[in-house]
Amino acid sequence: MQDVSKDVKRAIDLIKKPQSGTPYYSNYCTSFIFGTENQEGINSVIDYNNKDVLTVASSGDQYLGALYYGAKKIDLYDINRLTKYVSYLKIAAVKHLSYQGFKDFFIPMDEQGKVKKSFWNLKTLRRLLPEMPNEVGFFWEQIMYAVKKDNYGTFVNLNALCNKEEMVVNGMPFYANEADYYTLQAKLRKRRYPVFRSADIYQLSKAFNYKYDIVYLSNIIETIVAMEVRKYPFAGYGTEDRIEGEVISVLEPEIYKVLKKTGTVMLSYRANAYLEFVPGRIGNFSTDYLYNSLYFEPTEIPRKLSEDSDEDEYLAKKDIVLTYKPSKTGRYV
Repeated sequence: MQDVSKDVKRAIDLIKKPQSGTPYYSNYCTSFIFGTENQEGINSVIDYNNKDVLTVASSGDQYLGALYYGAKKIDLYDINRLTKYVSYLKIAAVKHLSYQGFKDFFIPMDEQGKVKKSFWNLKTLRRLLPEMPNEVGFFWEQIMYAVKKDNYGTFVNLNALCNKEEMVVNGMPFYANEADYYTLQAKLRKRRYPVFRSADIYQLSKAFNYKYDIVYLSNIIETIVAMEVRKYPFAGYGTEDRIEGEVISVLEPEIYKVLKKTGTVMLSYRANAYLEFVPGRIGNFSTDYLYNSLYFEPTEIPRKLSEDSDEDEYLAKKDIVLTYKPSKTGRYV
């Protein structure tokens, strides 16, 4: 329990002494409650069914999406150790709560943008404690009162656009539809909790001695590049070709160690961006190396997030899934 006790201490630090600046992407940092990726669209590109998947933990939505669409084995990694506890709590909630009960418990904001009383309600949380692995239940038991008392601090991102119910359900059938929710619940009840290991993408082979059909990187590469260029974690859509190329050249050998020869890398997910420039079209366009390499295959899918404001007209109306299949190109980059 030594590591868990450290996790508890660092989580309480985030709650009581919120981080300043950009509180993302380190061993102990802000966690997301819901994801920014359209899992229905992603599945149409990479096809989870009967696959072995290594995916980022993040909010747990990637795990739930892979399971819902039929993945066989799913292991989780994340540089942020606290994502394990958020993901496992979400899994427990889907396993044991009704459809409406889950939405009440896990969607944080009401229509007026205020935190709902039912969000991470202590009575429901206590009910879920014995349903989680011992160390996860211990973690939540230690922090649950501090979380409620101190208004979450920067432990989680409450006000993110992806936490609005209309955004939560986009591209996520098991959140949008009651019957699909219970389909996912039935699948979860047949499974043990997934393996989670704290690791960044440069050290996946040290954490996982296995080869997967799908290695899912989400938007990690773009985040690394954005931090290098702008000291800000959310990607721009410029022409940072040199940095993107350097990151990929270092990362590739590590990915091959955990990827089957016929496997697929979900290399990147870019939200609210078009692939090609069209005169007169407003929005972000992907002109950089990452989305224009001969080795990588970009696919536009329906977007997940949209702004309920005048700003939305400046957002592209598509998301892009970028994949890489070494066996298809016949060579490594």
